[in-house]
Amino acid sequence: MLPGDRVIRLVLLLCAGFLLVVDATPPSHPWPVHVGVEAETDTTVRVTWLSRGEINGFFCSEPYNPPYDSYEVYFQPVGETSLTLAARTRDTTLVHNPHGITGDYVLRGWRGDSATWGYSATGTTVPIHYWQVELHELNRGDTSWLSFHGSMFSTEHVDMYVTDSQAGSVGPYLYLASADMMSEDPGSRTQPSDNLFRTWFSPELTSDTTVTPLWDTLTWSRCRRIDSAPFFVTCRVSTGNFALINVTHSSGLHGILKFEAWYQRIGGLRLLGH
Repeated sequence: MLPGDRVIRLVLLLCAGFLLVVDATPPSHPWPVHVGVEAETDTTVRVTWLSRGEINGFFCSEPYNPPYDSYEVYFQPVGETSLTLAARTRDTTLVHNPHGITGDYVLRGWRGDSATWGYSATGTTVPIHYWQVELHELNRGDTSWLSFHGSMFSTEHVDMYVTDSQAGSVGPYLYLASADMMSEDPGSRTQPSDNLFRTWFSPELTSDTTVTPLWDTLTWSRCRRIDSAPFFVTCRVSTGNFALINVTHSSGLHGILKFEAWYQRIGGLRLLGH
């Protein structure tokens, strides 16, 4: 399920439920626009929003008049259907500590003691889910690399690739390697592009995780051997974004690696709950 699907269902559910109880006749411009979610620290989130009015279908740059007195910011943890009040504030920004959990941020505006509009889904820290990804060893096919930027197999920004770290494709082990190592690879062939970026991999994890280990250049490396499946590892790409990878199948003999991944689109945020 894509984040957009969840947002649409959330809005429909709330409209059918208690939104009508809170405000049966919301105004024509019922919620703030231009809501942003970014990392305040590697485990806390800053939510920002700008209240704008709408005139004849066009958003004006001035705040809606009269302005909202305050806002309620709610948090809906991933996998849950209930909303938890995170804060009520007069500002248009909030720093929230989700205690290692990802989810959706939802706002409600107030004037005086009355809610002038209902709940609207605004932003999310839930990672993007890549499922049933299959990559081939560097000398086995044209789908040996992966990009978390745009198209999965894009050559515009290559983050990692699969190799057996030797000439040919003989195994017995496969490695996830940083894209910028491709030119040094003993089995290197024609590179997909010059857009090969550096990625760091954590030590192997014992199980699934919701928060990546702290990143450093001592215990993390640019190449990680896949000994067997399942194999859990987190990575940090060149843009500072983190991802969790679960290798479900690894065959050095056939040069095939299958996995699913969860990519945190918020740069610098280590939260990967899914």
